[in-house]
Amino acid sequence: MRAYPAALIPDPDGGFTVTFRDVPEAITEGILGSKRYCAPRTRAPIGARQYIAAGQLLSVSTKIEPGEELVPLSAPGMAKTA
Repeated sequence: MRAYPAALIPDPDGGFTVTFRDVPEAITEGILGSKRYCAPRTRAPIGARQYIAAGQLLSVSTKIEPGEELVPLSAPGMAKTA
């Protein structure tokens, strides 16, 4: 399984802003109630479509750091990057 560390930053209005340091252009947000609920549902922004369309390789995941959540690619994303 290919997964990437994500920072889930609480939004003052509720929910989270989600960023991926290994894929800086993949940023999303959610109005979900908790990190535990939000992290697995952030797979879409790390989709491989833009990389495949541009003929680029998706960056390799680095080690998770304190305060981050590990978010896997979606099943179609994993198939496309295989």
